[in-house]
Amino acid sequence: MVARTNGKKRSDGSVLLQFKHILSQIEFKAQVTSPVLRVDISEVIIESLKMSANCRFRSTSDNTHAPVFKLGDALSSTQNAFSCLVTEEDGVVSSTATNSFGFLLPQTLEPWSGDNNVSDTDSSYLKIKAKIYNTALDHLVNDIPNVNVMYDGYVYIPFSATWEMGKKYVYTLNFGSSTGVGGGGGLDENGDPILSADLRIDYSVSVEDWQEISNDIDLNN
Repeated sequence: MVARTNGKKRSDGSVLLQFKHILSQIEFKAQVTSPVLRVDISEVIIESLKMSANCRFRSTSDNTHAPVFKLGDALSSTQNAFSCLVTEEDGVVSSTATNSFGFLLPQTLEPWSGDNNVSDTDSSYLKIKAKIYNTALDHLVNDIPNVNVMYDGYVYIPFSATWEMGKKYVYTLNFGSSTGVGGGGGLDENGDPILSADLRIDYSVSVEDWQEISNDIDLNN
């Protein structure tokens, strides 16, 4: 959070500061929308985003001094745990990991095209570690171990985003659905689909404004 004010002082000598959230809050959830899938997710990574920036203030007509970012050039990735086991009956599930996503720099991310190996792109994608089961074969597990595992490894999804400061973005990973707004259906590192066309893996997003709270803070204590 940052605040700056010039030439504004109360009669009692105090200074009125309006603090602003300058980062974007990111949260991931998951759901399964196919009756034949069960998904165990252990990691969600956002690749090819910027994690460093300089912040300065731009003067405005009302003298509020809006914060402005100058992003660094280096690309990085998040390293966040994500833990949940989800089926269609569970609905939308949040991660139980304590070190899941939090706050990231406002920025625009261009999605990986899926036409080349992920190691050859500077564009953004989600890297999801997941074990995907075919629940229709669950009754065979005791006789044939792991026969119901459809995929075990990293799933890659082209990821686009425009994050603004002071906003919260909740991304829901959809396994087995074609109703999401993003993603290439769930790909391997070479851009090839890992599941059938009717069992897409994509995501949807909702955006929320952070609520302002007025409160007097005594800086002398």
